[in-house]
Amino acid sequence: MRNLCLILFLVFSAPVFGGDMGEYRWDLFVKCWQDEVIKNILSKEQVDTPEEQYVKDHLKITSEPAKDVDIAQLEKRFNLKFPPSYLSLLKVTNGLVVIGMDAFDGKLLASDKVAYFKDLYPDLYKIEIENKKYNSDSEYFVYGKGQNTLLTRWNYFDTAIVISSFADSALYMLNPKVVDANGEWEAWILSPEQGLIRYRTFTDLLRAAAYQSTKMPEHSFLFDEEELINSCAKYLTK
Repeated sequence: MRNLCLILFLVFSAPVFGGDMGEYRWDLFVKCWQDEVIKNILSKEQVDTPEEQYVKDHLKITSEPAKDVDIAQLEKRFNLKFPPSYLSLLKVTNGLVVIGMDAFDGKLLASDKVAYFKDLYPDLYKIEIENKKYNSDSEYFVYGKGQNTLLTRWNYFDTAIVISSFADSALYMLNPKVVDANGEWEAWILSPEQGLIRYRTFTDLLRAAAYQSTKMPEHSFLFDEEELINSCAKYLTK
């Protein structure tokens, strides 16, 4: 019966996502991620978490797309223009179940739930800014596997925005103090165990998150392009 459910899902499921996809195919990326997660869960003898049970019951990891008014309210609340990649995802799904976010499952928050790190986690915020060195550009702006995840800039935590639940030791955040020429913000995974894992953009973070979620490697959060290109991340490649 489980195999029949899986076959029916893969045959008859189709993207029902809306919104402006921008330069990347966020609709195909999310659809691929969702299909992979559902396939993995339906192939298991039993589910292990409430999030897996939700996916098994509803056959989805997505929520309804954000409306224009949702995005307008988000940007008005922070008085910021959010990065195009993040807004593109919201237009596909305003919230997302992230199986295998870390040792536990988590979720990307709906737009009305995102908040400043210092407001959501004041005690952790104090820990992150106390007695921390301000690292130089040559030290800090290194991405990929070569980065030192113990390096931070304490003042960046003042305006860092939390966009996910806290899953075991992983918290997704956006950093509006580092913005590229395309309006994209630096993105982080804050892990008390591994430090501050930095990505050039939200797109880069989500590519790694989908790989982590579907391939279930050891919890490193950093992957080579050779690994990512053969996964759902291929839909977010220029």
